[in-house]
Amino acid sequence: AKNKPKAPGTVPRIGIDVGGVLTRESDPDYKGSLEEWDSSWEALGAFDAVKKITEVFGPENVFIVSKVRPGGNMHRRMEQWLHETMDFCGFTGVPKDNINFVRMVDGPEGKGAASLQLGLSHFVDDKIEVLKSLWEDEAGNVRHLVERHQGLLIHFSKGGWNKSQPECEQSLVSPMMRRSYRGAADWAEVLNHLRERLPGSLRNKAHMLEPGPEQANRPTIVKYASNSAAAR
Repeated sequence: AKNKPKAPGTVPRIGIDVGGVLTRESDPDYKGSLEEWDSSWEALGAFDAVKKITEVFGPENVFIVSKVRPGGNMHRRMEQWLHETMDFCGFTGVPKDNINFVRMVDGPEGKGAASLQLGLSHFVDDKIEVLKSLWEDEAGNVRHLVERHQGLLIHFSKGGWNKSQPECEQSLVSPMMRRSYRGAADWAEVLNHLRERLPGSLRNKAHMLEPGPEQANRPTIVKYASNSAAAR
């Protein structure tokens, strides 16, 4: 069938972290609750950027990969925020089945091994340890897919609020990995990195990754989960 997803590894696919990438982790200006996240917990322009990425890569090729203890408090809080408070899948077009939670940063239950199963060639994360896992984890990595699809390992500045790229010891990034490594201060920079190095099969859609006002201005209306204390 024409719309049947391609086998993992045969087309460019992107993975995106949640904590500190879709969210404003550690932003001193966040005024909401850390127990019940409201819509202002979204990193500036994150969902709009994911929507653009989904339109370019295709919904079947965009994945959320987050490290969280399955069934724990943080997992429940994240699920409630993504689905009830934010309608993440409805807004961005990312299928709910493409949201994955892993137990560890690396190793057999880590993000490198998960990315291999999913066939990811691009990734956005705020932890260099995760990007290193994707590149060289002995338990499973996607270096061959990054190289095959001109992929990028984008190191996001935690929370996307401090206007500077993340600090990263050059010694942590091998010379070969450095060719695919990019630092990003915010989602506008993520979109620009992707736009400048789209794989050939997607290059005719590069204009769709232009950052917009959503990456520069925060919404004034705050949304809460329907059963949250703030909503009541």
